[in-house]
Amino acid sequence: MAQITFTLSAAYAVVVLSYWQFAFTGYWDFWFTSPAFSFVFLTVAQWTILMGNPFAVTQISGCFQAYLTYAYSE
Repeated sequence: MAQITFTLSAAYAVVVLSYWQFAFTGYWDFWFTSPAFSFVFLTVAQWTILMGNPFAVTQISGCFQAYLTYAYSE
């Protein structure tokens, strides 16, 4: 049980650190140039919507694998 908890905590820490890295980098890059309503970018760059789908599938499959590992390890 302790090994699974440590592994899941490490995996989520990597995910959180990568999200924060992209968030701070994006904020620094678009400091004052971005509009107040950020969904304006989605109408211009449609690749952001298209890339969200594979990322969602990857996230869901990873969560399901973590669930199966925890559910059947006992």
